[in-house]
Amino acid sequence: MMWIQLGAEATVPKPAKALSKGSPEKLTVSQVAKAIDLPAKKWAGNCFAVASKIVKAELIQGIAVYGHFAGEICQRPGSYYERSCSTQHGWVKLHDGRVFDATRWVFEDAEPYLYVGPNNSDYDEGGNDLNKLLRGGPPQFVEGDDTWAFDEEAMPHNVLSHVKKLLRIRGSYQEDGFFTKTQIHWLANVHFDELQPHAETIYQAIEGLGRAFAGFIPYDNRQRAKRLAEGSPV
Repeated sequence: MMWIQLGAEATVPKPAKALSKGSPEKLTVSQVAKAIDLPAKKWAGNCFAVASKIVKAELIQGIAVYGHFAGEICQRPGSYYERSCSTQHGWVKLHDGRVFDATRWVFEDAEPYLYVGPNNSDYDEGGNDLNKLLRGGPPQFVEGDDTWAFDEEAMPHNVLSHVKKLLRIRGSYQEDGFFTKTQIHWLANVHFDELQPHAETIYQAIEGLGRAFAGFIPYDNRQRAKRLAEGSPV
């Protein structure tokens, strides 16, 4: 960072963010590199750190999020992801719902640029899409297994009905409102969008069962639910 000496006092020049805040399309790589004090050549492999620094510098209005990049990855010899077909990734989710990705160019083996575009299937926040592919359907209730009940105040009837629908609970073979640990673990890892609009309530109910159950909840999904409950647009 450059310092300008004015008389006996040193002051810092106004950063580029004053010109570009809220206008992600107008930002340049050099502006971002200067504002976060990290040259673009060091951004590869530091995607979430870069995204977090951009948000902290208030260059744009959004939230740094973490998940998986599911778009096309260049694997030509010598490229950064030569031996990878999928990778964890961090980017900024803009308040208008779009994506601001300062490191997408690394996947493309291209020159540094700032990507601003739709929040499409290339961006899997929290790894929910990948997890859904690997998770499989809800576990069956096994008679004789220990069960736990959610507090009625923590999980109102309409939310409980939503949970039972997700777990595909039908009939009377399972005591109403009681679930096995395997079922609760599966529920905690359901795709975030499928939990909505009750994700925050469901997570709080699971946490109410104790720390061991709270640990079932994916961190990124938990933070997302808290943000939305607090009024964040994303």
